[in-house]
Amino acid sequence: MHWFGSLFQVFIDSIYSREEEEKYETVRKLGSGSFGEVFLMVSTEDPNINIAEKRMALGNKSIDFVKKEFSIHKQLSEIGHDNVIKIFEMRQCPSFYYFVLEYAENGDVFDRTIPGSGMELTIAQKYFKQLIAGLKFINSNNFIHRDIKPENLLITKNDVIKICDFGSATIFRRNGKELMIKSFGGTEEFIAPEVWSGLLHRGPPLDVWSAGMTLINMLTGLMPWKRADEGSIDYRRWVKRQNLSEKPWNKVDNLTQDFLQLILTSDVENRLTIAEIESHCWMA
Repeated sequence: MHWFGSLFQVFIDSIYSREEEEKYETVRKLGSGSFGEVFLMVSTEDPNINIAEKRMALGNKSIDFVKKEFSIHKQLSEIGHDNVIKIFEMRQCPSFYYFVLEYAENGDVFDRTIPGSGMELTIAQKYFKQLIAGLKFINSNNFIHRDIKPENLLITKNDVIKICDFGSATIFRRNGKELMIKSFGGTEEFIAPEVWSGLLHRGPPLDVWSAGMTLINMLTGLMPWKRADEGSIDYRRWVKRQNLSEKPWNKVDNLTQDFLQLILTSDVENRLTIAEIESHCWMA
């Protein structure tokens, strides 16, 4: 069976029933975006049980994209990892699709990051380590996330990072063979430069790049460029190492600069892998 066919069976097996729907009631809206809206729900049977419900209008995404997102996320959830948000169910009504998700009480990394200032190095380092652990798990199960950014890193009451939103995720390895990627996915400021070329590119380095962009944002509260391509003066100067004495790079120490240079390199073959990031002295 084609890989998506087997994942589709996970989708079919997990459709949310009307009976289960009535077990929860809405508490408040948690957030909204182009994807739809997210609501906090509480169990009508046990008020100590909370979930998040992501509601997506049918017109916002095709059914195939929704099925793919749910199926990939569900497969990863069933294996389970501390740094990946769990997805429990999906259901469809005439106007919406609903994802039923684990609730992370403390918002996301975007809200935790002070604009123009960032967060303390020790906190950013803690979050980054957890992000890398989550990406290692996702990649080890043959998927790439492709949309790592502060908004997609939820935080629990115990200060644990949870990767969420698998709308851009896709398979990059099948039967032990790595597949090259050509499709587009992600958020402009966090997308690796090779994607803009329109050529085939490897999957895992995309997640490494966006993790690096997330790190510089956590540390400084700034983004160094709008898009990592030749049309950006700031990006071109970064490639030539001409702007290290300017914001945001001058807001981090030399070790962090060196670390980011190894992650945010346009040379994909020399970009750090997840394993190399784990063993780097910055992570000690």
